[in-house]
Amino acid sequence: MKKLYIFLMMLVGVMFFSSCVKEIVDDTSIKVITGDFISRSTEMTECTATIEADNGDAILQRGICYGSRPLPSLERENGYSEGYSYSTNNGKGAGTFTAVLKNIPEYSTVHYRAYAKTKKGVVYGEDKTFEITDKPRGVITVYASQWSLPESVGVNAVLRNTNTWGNVYYDYCGFIFSTDPDFNSFEKLEAGWSYTQGTNLPFNGTLTGLDKEQTYYVKAYIIYSGMTMYSDNTVTLQYTGVTCPPTVQDRDGNTYSTVQIGSQCWMKENLRTTHYSTGGSITDLTNNTSSWSSTTGGAYCYYEGNASNRSNYGLLYNYKAVETGSLCPEGWHVPTSDEVFTTLSNSISTTIGSTSVGGAMKTTGTSYWNSPNTGATNSSGFSARGGGYRNNSGTYSELKQSGVFWTSSNYNGTYSYNYMLSYDQGDLYHYGTASYDYAMHRNSGLSVRCLKNNNKNDANEKSYEQPATNSAVKAVVE
Repeated sequence: MKKLYIFLMMLVGVMFFSSCVKEIVDDTSIKVITGDFISRSTEMTECTATIEADNGDAILQRGICYGSRPLPSLERENGYSEGYSYSTNNGKGAGTFTAVLKNIPEYSTVHYRAYAKTKKGVVYGEDKTFEITDKPRGVITVYASQWSLPESVGVNAVLRNTNTWGNVYYDYCGFIFSTDPDFNSFEKLEAGWSYTQGTNLPFNGTLTGLDKEQTYYVKAYIIYSGMTMYSDNTVTLQYTGVTCPPTVQDRDGNTYSTVQIGSQCWMKENLRTTHYSTGGSITDLTNNTSSWSSTTGGAYCYYEGNASNRSNYGLLYNYKAVETGSLCPEGWHVPTSDEVFTTLSNSISTTIGSTSVGGAMKTTGTSYWNSPNTGATNSSGFSARGGGYRNNSGTYSELKQSGVFWTSSNYNGTYSYNYMLSYDQGDLYHYGTASYDYAMHRNSGLSVRCLKNNNKNDANEKSYEQPATNSAVKAVVE
């Protein structure tokens, strides 16, 4: 009986030890290959692995062990006293698989290795590492301003829903753009693409070298630790500005040079037509003082009836000629007050970088301005001259002292808005009567500069627009 008991005990022991699985075994019939990571982040990292086995059915479980210390294993899983450690279970059998690693702390080095579990034990692959550093949490959104400058447009991007705002360094961040609407990464850009780059968030840039005839598609991106994150949206850009021809002709056949200033195309000479673009004649009242002050129709004159003044400074028109909407050549118009004091002024200040808007608009020297011609640089190319004006009583005034130009913005039935440059100031002014918002009498004779229409600009629709308030613009009492 005693021998039988000993035999039974030995049998139980053999069965017990045979049922135990060794943590690590050396099984040459199984090869475990730890692959590379496909993507990496704190939320989700994907890694590949391959199990090669003479008998694939022997693989009872396969996956990836990963943690903060070298040689992560199934045995060490969740051993927080030794750092974090986890494992994945990616099924059974031999073959290649992809494992998803989760719960990885930021700013950490991760050890990972593939495993294959059999009845005999666990076979591990090579211990590899990757790093999670400066991982931004959030969504990038790209924005773009209206594309109105001839060959460039401003863009910016923000990172939303993040608690690492302002504390993250990126290898690169910027914008990619293409004429292909289906592109969504660097890899899918066709020939002709370009990008900007920087290292700060939020960030902005300027896309240059654009073709006004093309439509562009823009995404923002961040590159960090070899990874690229793209914006969740794509911006579509189409040119909304105006193409500036080298010259333009009026109804009389006079040819004027032009200049592109920001998104606008201007004549760089004062208008001197004697006919409306529709063909009707404009009345010449150069030498008729009484009729000038009482006329109810469109009229023009030239300073003191001097032919050289007509050639050098163009004609002076009353507002009745302006409000016909046909004074400028077809496709052009007398600008609104907003187009002068906001769009033009801002373009000169930002694009050209001049703090003296009036000075940037005036011709230099004293051929067409009295000395000292303060601040004159003509950096905008507007090339304004001091053509003076004719008041509503018919008197000519301030030749070479001021250049006063009509806008198409009307104040009331008696006064309308203008803009003025002066020989002794570098600013851009409203000129006129303080009690009428610095507008001038509609029977005054002022110079005219024409502005080319664009797709969103119709002179007739804007002829009664009130001027925008601009604190940088000064007013002068008539």
